[in-house]
Amino acid sequence: MARLFIGELRDNIETFVVQRWPYSIIKSEVGLYERIRAYESEINPNDRIQAGGDFLSMGMEAAVSAGVVMAQRLRQQLNLR
Repeated sequence: MARLFIGELRDNIETFVVQRWPYSIIKSEVGLYERIRAYESEINPNDRIQAGGDFLSMGMEAAVSAGVVMAQRLRQQLNLR
């Protein structure tokens, strides 16, 4: 599906994993979002490996947003504007 938007990437991508869990649970505790912010501040946008998903927060919107950010970082690295 991505080819329609950004062309062929086969030569630029070594591996990828797309996974959907069959179940989920929203679990939050005091300090969770502070730890998420601290983790995100340490991410190097130039790393060859970028992770996107709902592990940084909860729900479909968080997963989609993280995936968009990850894809933007990788496109920038590959000079695909």
